[in-house]
Amino acid sequence: MMLEHDQQHILMSDITDGKIYRVNVATEVVELIYDHPYGINTIYRDKTGALWFSQSLQKVLTKQKCFYNMQIYRYPMVRCIEWQI
Repeated sequence: MMLEHDQQHILMSDITDGKIYRVNVATEVVELIYDHPYGINTIYRDKTGALWFSQSLQKVLTKQKCFYNMQIYRYPMVRCIEWQI
């Protein structure tokens, strides 16, 4: 979860279902701004408005250890779905 630079919105990521939400603090309007098939670990919006996040690709098992593959994404613009809580 992070407070955006405008101090009016919070970004929330869901590690279980891969969704990223943007919440207006004053109105409580929630926007679904991204949906990925794997979980979203961290989220950040930079001062240009680009959305950065890391997400798990898949669980990899070997004889020695278990680890998760991960990628980092940057999206300059993200479409939104808006609804009221």
